[in-house]
Amino acid sequence: MSRRLRMQDIVNDSLDQVSQMHPWEWLQGGYAYLDTRAQLAVTAMTWAGVAPGGTLTKASAFTSYNFVEGGDHIEITSGTGVDTGHYEITAKTDNAITLALPIIASGTPADVAGTIDPHSIALPSDFRAVIDLRFTWDNNSSLIRLTSPEAVAYRRANQLPIDDGLFRAAVSWAGDPVTASLQLAPTFGTNDTKTILCVYQRKIPYVSADSDSVLVPDWMHRLVKQVCRAIARGLEMGSEGEVEDRMAKVMVGPVFHNAVTTDGGAQEEVGQMRGGHAPKRRGDHFLYPGDGGLTIGGPTTP
Repeated sequence: MSRRLRMQDIVNDSLDQVSQMHPWEWLQGGYAYLDTRAQLAVTAMTWAGVAPGGTLTKASAFTSYNFVEGGDHIEITSGTGVDTGHYEITAKTDNAITLALPIIASGTPADVAGTIDPHSIALPSDFRAVIDLRFTWDNNSSLIRLTSPEAVAYRRANQLPIDDGLFRAAVSWAGDPVTASLQLAPTFGTNDTKTILCVYQRKIPYVSADSDSVLVPDWMHRLVKQVCRAIARGLEMGSEGEVEDRMAKVMVGPVFHNAVTTDGGAQEEVGQMRGGHAPKRRGDHFLYPGDGGLTIGGPTTP
């Protein structure tokens, strides 16, 4: 195979392809408890310009702040020579945060104060799509309504409060590598653990090293291998449509058919057709799966 094509990339492309080939039942039941974050106010920061933005520094000020890429901002509220306003945070260490744009109004900014506004909540690494979002049973006075990123941004920009007990939420994708985060409006006001239960459709996790295992059920092994071969051979041949033609053959072949059939019987409640219909999913199937789910830690501590 051409040295320009990394085997790891081909494997991960294959895992993406398998995830999207069919609404696999074994990928439907992922869930995670999400922690919420409060604002973090910092004063007496120093500024250093580094194109295209710069850094704000204060010793140990950001130790408890776990950066979530693609959604965190800081509101610069005061300082010498600063242009107050909201700035995107692009990276952090224990002693500094990096901003996408400079905060300079004149001269060299000094004695900078600001408040980190943690709009984002990190989602699991195998997240693909939301099935359900709700506050846990200890926080059930409010509800979460999924909406568009534009609606969330509008409510944030206009600082609209909660109405009818509804938070608005949308999923965004950002970063390198691209990861998913939950954008919430208004921003949650406290640091709480296991505040939100997220039930989601999973994707097959990527591999990052030769020693990594591909995390799929045993009845999926042959299909993953077949898709990986089809993509690798199609890319090596180089003809237009070669990968698509090979994938079309996989989709009508016995390996794919057997995987679909076996997957359909893997969960009794949402399994194969019986008596002319699929067994009905219980009303509480996704509501209270119990403890033991993946917990995504909150980026700040009280």
